[in-house]
Amino acid sequence: MTLNYVVKTVFRRLDEVDISILDNLQQNGRMTNIELAHRAGISAPPCLRRLKNLENRGVIRGYHADLDGSAMGYNFVALCFVALENHSTKCVEQFLSHVRSLSNIRECASTTGNFDYVLKIIVRDLTDYEDFIDSKLKNFENIHQIKTYVIMQYNKLENGIPLL
Repeated sequence: MTLNYVVKTVFRRLDEVDISILDNLQQNGRMTNIELAHRAGISAPPCLRRLKNLENRGVIRGYHADLDGSAMGYNFVALCFVALENHSTKCVEQFLSHVRSLSNIRECASTTGNFDYVLKIIVRDLTDYEDFIDSKLKNFENIHQIKTYVIMQYNKLENGIPLL
């Protein structure tokens, strides 16, 4: 089953009003139900029912504030590629459990190619990053190789998924 098939299958169940609701919420998650209904071209009660349905189906995973890390002193973002030595279920589960326990790792994704995982790590500066790698990752017994790419500047940064 391809990703394109899955997306088309999910979107078949979403009509234009649902997509409008989702698009507007991606732009402003604090929008009132009345404003959301107005923008979607429906009244407030059906809008709320649709919203709850989208939440219950897992289309909407949650709501959060979009924080500017640099405004809070987190000026260093790195993509850290990790290759494991052992790929047994137990070793992978231990690695993932370790990664999930570290709040500076904001994202973890399995990858193809020479590395098994890519981690998005956010810290205050280069010194913090070096300390983090030395104390939290290098010492983890199953890590074979780590390669880091530092994000110098975001040239495009959008949350969510393309809907329209």
